[in-house]
Amino acid sequence: MAYRDKGVPKPLTPKQEAFAQAYLLTGNATAAYRQAYDTQQMQDPSIYVAAHALVHNPKITLRLDKLKADASRLADVTIADVVAGLLDIARNGRVESAKARAWELIGKHLGMFTDRIQVEGLLHHTGAVGQLSDSDLRRLLDALPAPTVIDAPALPLGIVAPALPPGTDTADSAPGDGAPVSEPT
Repeated sequence: MAYRDKGVPKPLTPKQEAFAQAYLLTGNATAAYRQAYDTQQMQDPSIYVAAHALVHNPKITLRLDKLKADASRLADVTIADVVAGLLDIARNGRVESAKARAWELIGKHLGMFTDRIQVEGLLHHTGAVGQLSDSDLRRLLDALPAPTVIDAPALPLGIVAPALPPGTDTADSAPGDGAPVSEPT
């Protein structure tokens, strides 16, 4: 019995399916046709006509509509859906590591965790600051407020730059090597 006899349309050929998939991704019938079919022996006008005919083929149009609907359903996932799924895993999951990870992701989403990083070490600068004398640098550093760790959801990184120890010349030391350099004689 033929497909028409049962009112069921004939399925797409593998090349037609490849064309539909490529068209959905590119939105360009000619590019999709070139991906799905061998076009080496075809001239551009022939490719345009064949691509146009395929994109208006009722079977392919139905398939494109279904692919677009499927993609649309996938795109309708909301943050609430993701959090609800994570909450379900966290509460009802059977694998402890998955449950712990779900709780972690929920906590991160809610802003419950902030990372704090403390940076310590000598600063190395070769610009105008590198030309200042030790006494000028000390005077500038003493005028700065005491270093603090920043810990706020809006600013998750805390950075602390300690004052330089007396007798340290940053122009001759490598960044972060912590090696004081003796005063020139």
